[in-house]
Amino acid sequence: MVKPSGIAVVTGASRGIGPVIARAMAETGYSIVVTGRSAPELESVAASLKTGGATALAVPADLTDIGSRKALVKTVEQELGPVEVWSTTPEATPSESSRSCPGERTRRSWP
Repeated sequence: MVKPSGIAVVTGASRGIGPVIARAMAETGYSIVVTGRSAPELESVAASLKTGGATALAVPADLTDIGSRKALVKTVEQELGPVEVWSTTPEATPSESSRSCPGERTRRSWP
């Protein structure tokens, strides 16, 4: 089986299931961008991923703010390239839980 490659952004990556998702995606071959609001915790997660041999970047962002989301995408594309995979946790969605947020509105809210 071919390992995936590319760039994956993991939101809510400073705690909870976020770091677990980031590690699992790194182990499958993705370069990882961890994002969320807690810069020190994100840096710790990224450092841990790098220690394990992954390419990792911590980019703090408030995903409830469209300007912050656009800046996140711009930073990722400048540093690593285009995003292939977005992994979002319910707490990291722009407004509501992903279960109650219609797809079209979600697509419009992300850059």
